[in-house]
Amino acid sequence: MPGTPDEEAYHEPQFLCELAAADAPIAGDIAKIDDGTWAIHGAIQVDGEAILAEFSTEDEARTVLDHLPATSHDSTRS
Repeated sequence: MPGTPDEEAYHEPQFLCELAAADAPIAGDIAKIDDGTWAIHGAIQVDGEAILAEFSTEDEARTVLDHLPATSHDSTRS
């Protein structure tokens, strides 16, 4: 059963941290999907470039990206 939006938002930063710890390439920019959806994307071995986490605002996405280890994503950000 899917979690509530708040529960899902809590797990996305943890998931990204786990990817970063596994040296998965995470892009250093934020992608706008639509007016209410912003994403952090990166590369995964099976699918290549993929959305790794979605957020309601650009600020939320930026905050999470800024808290990831610097080595996990490109240092030049948009």
